[in-house]
Amino acid sequence: MTINRRKALFLGVDAFAALVVAKVGTARPSRAGASSALPDAAAAVTLADDFTPLGTTEIIGRTIQDSAGIPYTWTQLFPSPVWRSGPRFSTGDPGIVNGKLIRRHPTSAMYPGLILPGVPAQVEVDFFFDPSGIGGRSVFIHLFADTDGTRTTTEIPFHLSVGEKGFAVKAMSTIAGDTELTGFGTFPDTGNETYASGVKLAYGVKHTVKLDMDGNTVTITFPPATGTPPKTLTDPRLTSARHPGGGPGRFLVLEDEADLANEPYNGFYAVRIVLGSSGGTPPAITGIVPAARGQGAKNQLVTVTGTGFATGAVASISGTGVTIASQNRLSATEIQLRVSVAANAALGARTLTVTNTDGGTASAPFSVTAKPLPTSASPPAPRGSTTAVTITGKNFVRGTGLKVQVVGAGITTGAATWLSSTTITVPVTVQSTANAGAYKVTVTNPDGGKGSKANCLTVT
Repeated sequence: MTINRRKALFLGVDAFAALVVAKVGTARPSRAGASSALPDAAAAVTLADDFTPLGTTEIIGRTIQDSAGIPYTWTQLFPSPVWRSGPRFSTGDPGIVNGKLIRRHPTSAMYPGLILPGVPAQVEVDFFFDPSGIGGRSVFIHLFADTDGTRTTTEIPFHLSVGEKGFAVKAMSTIAGDTELTGFGTFPDTGNETYASGVKLAYGVKHTVKLDMDGNTVTITFPPATGTPPKTLTDPRLTSARHPGGGPGRFLVLEDEADLANEPYNGFYAVRIVLGSSGGTPPAITGIVPAARGQGAKNQLVTVTGTGFATGAVASISGTGVTIASQNRLSATEIQLRVSVAANAALGARTLTVTNTDGGTASAPFSVTAKPLPTSASPPAPRGSTTAVTITGKNFVRGTGLKVQVVGAGITTGAATWLSSTTITVPVTVQSTANAGAYKVTVTNPDGGKGSKANCLTVT
């Protein structure tokens, strides 16, 4: 029985690593003379490879440079042998033949790819359908995460098939149990969504597909001959998917495959990429609110505002003892962080840095402030009553969020009143059922800084 491996791609996805695909508008002219131009390409870092003038040569090991002079080398993605079998099926023997990137083995699948520094801003691919052979024609475009350097995969949040009569787009997650997150059409090709015009794309000529990412959306623009309007997927997992090793790296992969020896040799003419969704513009930080958190602060919301925060941008804070538990890029102008500060973190200035996937950075000051230190509480609080208790110590800060807690069953506190950096008063209510004894007092400053004193308040 013949197994359609396009369908197997989604039935046995242990084969792949996290894939996220990227932003495309129109692309700059290739060396082959493409007539479109990428928006803001003059200011962006671009990476392009045109196979048409190369004649016949190898693709794996071929090195090209981006517009900033950084080298990138074509390499091979290795799918899992769980769903690919045979000595050649995991490579497909890809090569450039007569100016076209194709697989050179009749029953195989090729996965040549470029490892990019992160989710690119734009991708545009020129492809063709082979006039020879028997069977349906389609090519595949992926962006897999490859952050541990193994070139194997565990998650596919996005996969695009462009066929002669239709298309299929899928965002999939094997980590989530092969769950389909979102998409259009079905696999294999016989179940694709048909093009709006009902046309069948011509064989042996260049067609172009464009991918455009903006925040959590991916827009696919199909060849004009299809008459099909652009399709957009929206899902935060398209950009947040990560290989378990972590990191922003992405592996752009061009695929063609065949199960039988007489199937067509479809392939590619060129690829054009804009690296980083900031369009080459460095990020800038205009504000951090709040710009300081106290020792002992837990899970504090910190909002970073500015410009040029690319999809995949990562924030960090210098030094030890300050942890960013989570971060969410809301837009090109705002990132929200959840920050915790260790009780013994060093006091003073730190640096908060935002790093884009293309390496652009922006920094601004952040600081760690001293935690409150209660030392005594008086008078003692009788059971069955409410008592105005004075807390003494140091580093008490005036403002909304100043709190006092007496840690024990049957004891509650009201609103704290700041008198000075060394004195707070607070009403303490003790239920008659509470136990007599000495209790711990915890003071929390408005900046989240927290400090405690054991056996501080006596209940009588």
